[in-house]
Amino acid sequence: MYKHKLVDFIIQFMEEVDKEISEMKLSLNARARTVAKAYLSQVKERLSSFIILLDVLLVSSGGILTVHVVFLHSLTRECGNN
Repeated sequence: MYKHKLVDFIIQFMEEVDKEISEMKLSLNARARTVAKAYLSQVKERLSSFIILLDVLLVSSGGILTVHVVFLHSLTRECGNN
């Protein structure tokens, strides 16, 4: 009879530990998602500023950097959609 209670206790304990670990993982993932969104929004802002600078350079250089500007513009849209 004591063995049965001990086994039940161990199983219940392991289930509770597993539940707490799962909750901690979910919490950590939510925090990581928030940090990643904040970081990517900063990257997007910096890339947008850089694109504006390249647009100014394009006007003065006669269009040599057009391919790079289009590529960077598509990157900022991808960062904003995620």
